[in-house]
Amino acid sequence: MDTRMIKGTAGKLELYSDIPKSSNGSILFCHGICHAAWCWEKFLPFFSEQGFASYAISYRQHGKSDKGFSIIKNYVDDVEDAIDFITDESGFRPHIVGHSMGGAVVQKMLGQHYDRISSATLFASATAPKMPILKTFIGSWFIQCFRLANIIACSGKAFAGETLLKSAFFSGGNINAVELDRYSKLLQREPLFVPFELFLIKYSNNYDIPQSFPILVMGSRNDSYFPEESIKKTAEMYKRKPFILDGLCHDMMLDVKWEEAANCVLDFIVQHPCNKIKQ
Repeated sequence: MDTRMIKGTAGKLELYSDIPKSSNGSILFCHGICHAAWCWEKFLPFFSEQGFASYAISYRQHGKSDKGFSIIKNYVDDVEDAIDFITDESGFRPHIVGHSMGGAVVQKMLGQHYDRISSATLFASATAPKMPILKTFIGSWFIQCFRLANIIACSGKAFAGETLLKSAFFSGGNINAVELDRYSKLLQREPLFVPFELFLIKYSNNYDIPQSFPILVMGSRNDSYFPEESIKKTAEMYKRKPFILDGLCHDMMLDVKWEEAANCVLDFIVQHPCNKIKQ
């Protein structure tokens, strides 16, 4: 797996990649709040071994990417810069996977330029068309706000200890203490406006996407942020059938059972091959 910096609208962007000798397509993985490209470390070699040129981006102000003004629209610009780079390098319009907030980024990108990619997976994605404030917080106000205040607003790390980190990203799943400690050190601060943007701004406007365009909406019943009700609501908006797993946490790509989620994405991509670009 390689790490490099590519040119973006606001400066250099960190891009992880794992490229097979011969590829059947390309995939771009987009991370969620407080994460960066590192969170796809299990997925990149898995999909590369299956014959796909696999990439993961760190948005501006994440990972080792340059700083820059950060709202979801800016992250969309970063993703589109990565799509251009990947299309040129791989010769394929990539399949794109968006996790959590990255699902909001992908949805906004789809509403503008779905024709620049081959297909999309909303992976434990932020609820479409935007997150309902009352349903999200009423009934779990203290717990959810405490998680967000500590992990996102304060430091992006396990400010209140291992228990808080596990409840926020790994609740309902399974992860060992060594990995949990390592992930906690890699998490980082998210610009404060971004989490609230998910509640206040309609980031999805995709009603004109043709039904023939492949979109997979998937998640886990055990997700502490976007559980079954959220997954179904997102799928309903796109008129797709949701794919719901059991026993995985919000960070499905880092869960002990991550291969279940990876195989779900793989099956979808195999059924909807990437579009090759004439070179």
